[in-house]
Amino acid sequence: MELKKFQIFFALVVLATCEKFPSQHDDRENVILRRIQFGNKTDNEIVRYKPPSHALSAIPQNRIFQGASGKLEITDNCEGQTFYLVSAYPRKDDCTETSPSKMQYESLPTYISCFDPILKQTLYSVGHVYGNGGLPRTGTGNFEQAMSLFQFQWKNMYNTPKQRTNLKAMLGPTNYARFFPDQQPYAYTCGHLFARGDVNTRVGQASTMFYLNVAPQQGILNAGNWKKIEDDVRVLVDPGNALLKVWTGTFGLLELPNDNGNMVKMYLGQGAIPVPKFFWKLVYDMVSTKGVVIIQFNNPHATPDEITRDRIQCQDMCDRVPWLTMTQAQRDNILHGYTYCCNVDEFKQIVGYPSNLPTIINY
Repeated sequence: MELKKFQIFFALVVLATCEKFPSQHDDRENVILRRIQFGNKTDNEIVRYKPPSHALSAIPQNRIFQGASGKLEITDNCEGQTFYLVSAYPRKDDCTETSPSKMQYESLPTYISCFDPILKQTLYSVGHVYGNGGLPRTGTGNFEQAMSLFQFQWKNMYNTPKQRTNLKAMLGPTNYARFFPDQQPYAYTCGHLFARGDVNTRVGQASTMFYLNVAPQQGILNAGNWKKIEDDVRVLVDPGNALLKVWTGTFGLLELPNDNGNMVKMYLGQGAIPVPKFFWKLVYDMVSTKGVVIIQFNNPHATPDEITRDRIQCQDMCDRVPWLTMTQAQRDNILHGYTYCCNVDEFKQIVGYPSNLPTIINY
Protein backbone atom coordinates (compact mmCIF):
# COMPACT_ATOMS: atom_id res chain seq x y z
CA MET A 1 0.00 0.00 0.00
CA GLU A 2 1.35 3.40 -0.99
CA LEU A 3 1.96 5.67 1.98
CA LYS A 4 0.11 8.95 2.04
CA LYS A 5 2.85 11.54 1.81
CA PHE A 6 3.25 15.25 1.37
CA GLN A 7 6.10 17.69 1.20
CA ILE A 8 7.25 20.11 3.85
CA PHE A 9 9.18 22.93 2.24
CA PHE A 10 11.22 25.12 4.55
CA ALA A 11 12.24 28.56 3.32
CA LEU A 12 13.75 31.69 4.77
CA VAL A 13 12.21 35.08 4.07
CA VAL A 14 14.58 38.04 4.32
CA LEU A 15 13.12 41.27 5.63
CA ALA A 16 15.26 44.07 4.21
CA THR A 17 14.32 47.26 5.99
CA CYS A 18 15.98 50.56 6.81
CA GLU A 19 13.91 50.84 9.95
CA LYS A 20 16.03 50.46 13.06
CA PHE A 21 16.21 47.00 14.55
CA PRO A 22 18.58 45.55 17.15
CA SER A 23 21.72 43.70 16.17
CA GLN A 24 21.23 39.95 16.10
CA HIS A 25 24.37 39.64 18.21
CA ASP A 26 22.68 41.51 21.06
CA ASP A 27 20.88 39.23 23.49
CA ARG A 28 18.61 42.06 24.65
CA GLU A 29 16.81 42.64 21.36
CA ASN A 30 13.10 43.37 21.21
CA VAL A 31 10.52 41.40 19.34
CA ILE A 32 9.90 42.76 15.85
CA LEU A 33 6.47 42.37 14.29
CA ARG A 34 6.06 42.66 10.53
CA ARG A 35 3.23 41.86 8.19
CA ILE A 36 4.41 39.76 5.27
CA GLN A 37 2.36 39.25 2.14
CA PHE A 38 1.78 35.70 0.98
CA GLY A 39 0.16 35.42 -2.43
CA ASN A 40 -1.67 38.74 -2.49
CA LYS A 41 -2.15 41.94 -0.52
CA THR A 42 -5.22 40.74 1.35
CA ASP A 43 -3.84 37.36 2.37
CA ASN A 44 -1.20 38.15 4.96
CA GLU A 45 0.53 36.52 7.87
CA ILE A 46 1.99 38.19 10.94
CA VAL A 47 5.62 37.24 11.42
CA ARG A 48 7.01 37.39 14.92
CA TYR A 49 10.77 37.59 15.13
CA LYS A 50 13.11 37.66 18.09
CA PRO A 51 16.76 37.03 17.20
CA PRO A 52 18.42 34.63 17.26
CA SER A 53 15.33 32.41 17.29
CA HIS A 54 13.08 32.07 14.27
CA ALA A 55 9.53 32.84 13.32
CA LEU A 56 7.26 30.22 11.85
CA SER A 57 4.30 30.80 9.58
CA ALA A 58 2.39 27.88 8.14
CA ILE A 59 0.88 28.56 4.74
CA PRO A 60 -2.24 26.44 4.03
CA GLN A 61 -1.83 23.48 1.75
CA ASN A 62 -1.45 24.02 -1.98
CA ARG A 63 -0.68 27.72 -1.48
CA ILE A 64 2.14 29.09 -3.61
CA PHE A 65 4.44 31.64 -1.99
CA GLN A 66 5.13 34.50 -4.40
CA GLY A 67 8.34 36.28 -3.49
CA ALA A 68 10.64 38.71 -5.23
CA SER A 69 12.53 35.82 -6.76
CA GLY A 70 9.35 34.18 -8.01
CA LYS A 71 7.37 31.19 -6.89
CA LEU A 72 8.87 28.56 -4.64
CA GLU A 73 8.89 25.56 -6.94
CA ILE A 74 8.70 22.04 -5.55
CA THR A 75 10.72 19.72 -7.75
CA ASP A 76 11.45 16.85 -5.40
CA ASN A 77 9.79 13.48 -5.55
CA CYS A 78 7.50 13.00 -2.56
CA GLU A 79 4.03 12.91 -4.07
CA GLY A 80 1.00 14.40 -2.34
CA GLN A 81 -0.15 17.58 -0.67
CA THR A 82 2.25 20.40 0.00
CA PHE A 83 2.79 22.70 2.97
CA TYR A 84 5.24 25.53 3.33
CA LEU A 85 6.87 26.46 6.63
CA VAL A 86 8.53 29.84 6.47
CA SER A 87 11.10 31.39 8.79
CA ALA A 88 11.76 35.14 8.68
CA TYR A 89 14.64 37.33 9.74
CA PRO A 90 15.58 41.00 9.14
CA ARG A 91 18.46 42.32 7.13
CA LYS A 92 19.45 45.96 7.54
CA ASP A 93 19.33 48.06 4.37
CA ASP A 94 21.71 50.92 3.59
CA CYS A 95 18.77 53.31 4.06
CA THR A 96 19.76 55.48 1.11
CA GLU A 97 17.35 57.47 -1.00
CA THR A 98 17.71 54.88 -3.72
CA SER A 99 16.64 52.01 -1.51
CA PRO A 100 14.06 50.17 -3.61
CA SER A 101 11.74 49.44 -0.71
CA LYS A 102 11.62 48.96 3.00
CA MET A 103 11.00 45.25 2.69
CA GLN A 104 12.06 42.56 0.26
CA TYR A 105 11.48 38.84 0.05
CA GLU A 106 13.86 36.13 -0.97
CA SER A 107 13.25 32.41 -1.06
CA LEU A 108 16.16 30.49 0.42
CA PRO A 109 15.31 26.79 0.63
CA THR A 110 16.86 24.74 3.38
CA TYR A 111 15.39 21.26 2.99
CA ILE A 112 12.34 19.19 2.12
CA SER A 113 10.88 16.40 4.25
CA CYS A 114 8.83 13.51 2.94
CA PHE A 115 6.43 12.58 5.71
CA ASP A 116 3.67 10.09 6.43
CA PRO A 117 1.06 11.98 8.51
CA ILE A 118 -0.74 8.79 9.58
CA LEU A 119 2.22 7.07 11.24
CA LYS A 120 3.93 10.40 12.03
CA GLN A 121 6.99 9.04 10.25
CA THR A 122 9.49 11.00 8.19
CA LEU A 123 10.75 8.84 5.33
CA TYR A 124 13.57 11.22 4.48
CA SER A 125 14.73 14.84 4.40
CA VAL A 126 16.75 16.20 1.50
CA GLY A 127 18.77 19.37 1.00
CA HIS A 128 22.09 20.79 -0.08
CA VAL A 129 24.91 20.67 2.44
CA TYR A 130 27.05 23.79 2.48
CA GLY A 131 28.88 23.17 5.73
CA ASN A 132 28.48 25.53 8.64
CA GLY A 133 31.77 27.32 8.04
CA GLY A 134 32.63 27.19 11.73
CA LEU A 135 29.29 28.75 12.67
CA PRO A 136 28.40 27.72 16.23
CA ARG A 137 25.18 25.78 16.61
CA THR A 138 22.72 28.45 17.65
CA GLY A 139 19.00 29.05 17.64
CA THR A 140 16.35 27.45 19.75
CA GLY A 141 17.27 24.33 21.67
CA ASN A 142 13.68 23.13 21.57
CA PHE A 143 12.00 21.32 18.73
CA GLU A 144 8.94 22.85 17.06
CA GLN A 145 5.80 20.71 17.02
CA ALA A 146 4.13 22.52 14.08
CA MET A 147 0.82 22.34 15.92
CA SER A 148 -0.74 24.49 13.21
CA LEU A 149 -0.33 21.49 10.92
CA PHE A 150 -0.86 18.55 13.25
CA GLN A 151 -2.72 18.37 16.54
CA PHE A 152 -0.15 15.99 17.95
CA GLN A 153 1.99 16.25 21.06
CA TRP A 154 5.33 15.25 19.61
CA LYS A 155 7.39 16.30 22.61
CA ASN A 156 5.47 13.95 24.91
CA MET A 157 6.64 11.01 22.80
CA TYR A 158 10.30 12.00 23.17
CA ASN A 159 10.01 12.86 26.86
CA THR A 160 12.59 10.53 28.44
CA PRO A 161 10.78 9.61 31.71
CA LYS A 162 7.49 9.00 29.89
CA GLN A 163 9.29 7.13 27.13
CA ARG A 164 11.01 4.82 29.62
CA THR A 165 7.70 4.09 31.34
CA ASN A 166 6.17 3.09 28.00
CA LEU A 167 9.19 1.00 27.01
CA LYS A 168 9.10 -0.91 30.30
CA ALA A 169 5.41 -1.68 29.77
CA MET A 170 6.08 -2.86 26.21
CA LEU A 171 9.09 -5.09 26.94
CA GLY A 172 8.74 -6.08 30.57
CA PRO A 173 11.20 -5.20 33.34
CA THR A 174 13.92 -7.71 32.41
CA ASN A 175 14.29 -6.91 28.73
CA TYR A 176 13.72 -3.23 29.38
CA ALA A 177 16.75 -3.26 31.69
CA ARG A 178 18.69 -5.19 29.05
CA PHE A 179 17.98 -2.81 26.16
CA PHE A 180 17.56 0.50 28.00
CA PRO A 181 19.71 0.51 31.16
CA ASP A 182 18.90 3.51 33.33
CA GLN A 183 22.55 4.42 33.87
CA GLN A 184 23.23 4.76 30.13
CA PRO A 185 21.70 7.12 27.53
CA TYR A 186 19.94 4.42 25.57
CA ALA A 187 16.52 6.05 25.38
CA TYR A 188 15.42 7.23 21.95
CA THR A 189 16.50 10.75 21.09
CA CYS A 190 15.47 13.11 18.29
CA GLY A 191 17.79 11.93 15.53
CA HIS A 192 18.14 14.78 13.02
CA LEU A 193 17.70 13.84 9.39
CA PHE A 194 18.73 17.10 7.70
CA ALA A 195 21.34 17.98 10.30
CA ARG A 196 21.57 21.36 12.00
CA GLY A 197 25.34 21.37 11.52
CA ASP A 198 24.91 21.12 7.73
CA VAL A 199 23.52 24.66 7.52
CA ASN A 200 25.60 27.83 7.25
CA THR A 201 23.08 30.39 8.56
CA ARG A 202 21.77 30.78 12.10
CA VAL A 203 18.15 30.91 11.04
CA GLY A 204 18.71 27.99 8.70
CA GLN A 205 20.04 25.99 11.63
CA ALA A 206 16.96 26.88 13.64
CA SER A 207 14.71 25.74 10.79
CA THR A 208 16.01 22.18 11.24
CA MET A 209 14.55 22.06 14.76
CA PHE A 210 11.22 20.45 13.85
CA TYR A 211 9.90 17.08 14.94
CA LEU A 212 9.07 16.58 11.27
CA ASN A 213 12.81 16.45 10.63
CA VAL A 214 13.72 13.78 13.19
CA ALA A 215 13.20 10.11 13.90
CA PRO A 216 13.73 8.01 17.06
CA GLN A 217 17.42 7.15 17.25
CA GLN A 218 19.32 5.43 20.03
CA GLY A 219 21.29 8.16 21.80
CA ILE A 220 24.56 6.21 21.87
CA LEU A 221 24.37 5.78 18.09
CA ASN A 222 23.56 9.44 17.47
CA ALA A 223 26.73 10.37 19.36
CA GLY A 224 28.71 7.45 17.95
CA ASN A 225 29.27 6.33 14.37
CA TRP A 226 26.40 8.47 13.06
CA LYS A 227 28.21 11.59 14.23
CA LYS A 228 31.36 10.41 12.46
CA ILE A 229 29.36 10.09 9.23
CA GLU A 230 27.96 13.61 9.56
CA ASP A 231 31.40 15.01 10.35
CA ASP A 232 32.93 13.32 7.29
CA VAL A 233 30.26 14.83 5.04
CA ARG A 234 30.99 18.33 6.36
CA VAL A 235 34.73 17.90 5.98
CA LEU A 236 34.14 16.87 2.37
CA VAL A 237 32.22 20.04 1.57
CA ASP A 238 33.86 22.65 3.82
CA PRO A 239 37.08 23.14 1.81
CA GLY A 240 34.95 23.76 -1.28
CA ASN A 241 35.88 20.39 -2.72
CA ALA A 242 32.30 19.42 -3.48
CA LEU A 243 28.74 20.60 -3.89
CA LEU A 244 26.64 18.03 -2.08
CA LYS A 245 23.00 17.05 -2.11
CA VAL A 246 22.14 14.71 0.73
CA TRP A 247 19.08 12.56 1.41
CA THR A 248 18.83 11.25 4.98
CA GLY A 249 16.06 8.88 5.96
CA THR A 250 14.73 5.86 7.74
CA PHE A 251 13.67 2.36 6.73
CA GLY A 252 12.02 -0.60 8.39
CA LEU A 253 10.42 -1.02 11.80
CA LEU A 254 12.52 -2.14 14.73
CA GLU A 255 11.26 -5.14 16.72
CA LEU A 256 12.57 -6.17 20.14
CA PRO A 257 11.69 -9.25 22.24
CA ASN A 258 9.65 -8.81 25.40
CA ASP A 259 10.03 -10.88 28.57
CA ASN A 260 7.70 -13.54 27.14
CA GLY A 261 9.88 -14.00 24.07
CA ASN A 262 7.42 -12.28 21.74
CA MET A 263 8.66 -9.71 19.24
CA VAL A 264 7.25 -6.23 19.85
CA LYS A 265 6.95 -3.62 17.12
CA MET A 266 8.56 -0.48 18.51
CA TYR A 267 6.58 2.78 18.43
CA LEU A 268 6.97 5.81 20.66
CA GLY A 269 3.22 6.43 20.55
CA GLN A 270 0.11 4.34 20.04
CA GLY A 271 0.75 3.19 16.47
CA ALA A 272 2.62 6.43 15.77
CA ILE A 273 6.26 7.48 15.49
CA PRO A 274 7.73 4.10 14.55
CA VAL A 275 11.29 3.38 15.63
CA PRO A 276 13.19 2.70 12.39
CA LYS A 277 15.34 -0.36 11.98
CA PHE A 278 17.80 1.62 9.85
CA PHE A 279 19.02 5.16 9.38
CA TRP A 280 20.54 5.89 5.99
CA LYS A 281 22.29 8.79 4.24
CA LEU A 282 22.61 9.14 0.47
CA VAL A 283 25.49 11.50 -0.31
CA TYR A 284 25.61 12.83 -3.88
CA ASP A 285 28.57 14.87 -5.11
CA MET A 286 26.96 17.09 -7.75
CA VAL A 287 30.32 17.93 -9.35
CA SER A 288 31.71 14.43 -9.85
CA THR A 289 28.17 12.90 -9.92
CA LYS A 290 29.44 10.16 -7.59
CA GLY A 291 27.35 8.94 -4.70
CA VAL A 292 26.93 6.34 -2.00
CA VAL A 293 24.33 5.27 0.56
CA ILE A 294 25.63 4.85 4.12
CA ILE A 295 23.42 2.64 6.30
CA GLN A 296 23.38 2.17 10.05
CA PHE A 297 21.50 -0.29 12.28
CA ASN A 298 19.42 1.58 14.85
CA ASN A 299 20.02 -1.05 17.54
CA PRO A 300 23.21 -1.14 19.64
CA HIS A 301 22.19 -4.57 20.99
CA ALA A 302 21.75 -6.33 17.66
CA THR A 303 23.58 -9.65 17.39
CA PRO A 304 25.85 -10.53 14.45
CA ASP A 305 23.25 -13.11 13.37
CA GLU A 306 20.50 -10.46 13.40
CA ILE A 307 22.66 -8.12 11.34
CA THR A 308 23.38 -10.83 8.77
CA ARG A 309 19.69 -11.75 8.56
CA ASP A 310 18.07 -8.31 8.61
CA ARG A 311 20.51 -6.05 6.78
CA ILE A 312 19.59 -4.34 3.52
CA GLN A 313 21.38 -6.79 1.27
CA CYS A 314 24.12 -5.23 -0.83
CA GLN A 315 27.84 -5.50 -1.38
CA ASP A 316 29.55 -3.30 1.24
CA MET A 317 31.53 -0.60 -0.57
CA CYS A 318 32.65 1.65 2.31
CA ASP A 319 36.32 0.96 1.59
CA ARG A 320 35.85 2.52 -1.87
CA VAL A 321 34.61 5.86 -0.49
CA PRO A 322 37.77 8.00 -0.13
CA TRP A 323 36.33 10.62 2.24
CA LEU A 324 34.82 8.16 4.73
CA THR A 325 37.28 8.01 7.64
CA MET A 326 35.79 5.20 9.76
CA THR A 327 37.87 2.06 9.80
CA GLN A 328 36.36 -1.39 9.29
CA ALA A 329 36.70 -2.03 13.02
CA GLN A 330 34.80 1.17 13.82
CA ARG A 331 32.05 0.37 11.32
CA ASP A 332 31.68 -3.13 12.78
CA ASN A 333 31.26 -1.76 16.31
CA ILE A 334 27.61 -2.62 16.98
CA LEU A 335 27.47 -0.67 20.24
CA HIS A 336 28.37 2.55 18.39
CA GLY A 337 26.27 1.74 15.33
CA TYR A 338 26.97 -1.06 12.85
CA THR A 339 27.57 0.76 9.56
CA TYR A 340 28.04 -0.28 5.94
CA CYS A 341 27.64 1.20 2.46
CA CYS A 342 25.50 0.35 -0.58
CA ASN A 343 25.62 1.54 -4.13
CA VAL A 344 22.64 3.73 -4.92
CA ASP A 345 20.97 1.41 -7.44
CA GLU A 346 20.96 -1.60 -5.11
CA PHE A 347 19.61 0.48 -2.24
CA LYS A 348 16.85 2.02 -4.35
CA GLN A 349 15.71 -1.37 -5.66
CA ILE A 350 15.23 -2.68 -2.12
CA VAL A 351 13.94 0.40 -0.27
CA GLY A 352 11.86 1.90 -3.09
CA TYR A 353 12.52 5.55 -2.30
CA PRO A 354 13.54 8.27 -2.90
CA SER A 355 12.43 8.26 -6.53
CA ASN A 356 13.53 10.41 -9.47
CA LEU A 357 17.14 10.45 -8.37
CA PRO A 358 19.75 11.89 -10.73
CA THR A 359 22.10 9.56 -12.55
CA ILE A 360 24.68 8.70 -9.89
CA ILE A 361 28.05 7.05 -10.49
CA ASN A 362 29.20 4.61 -7.83
CA TYR A 363 32.57 5.05 -6.13
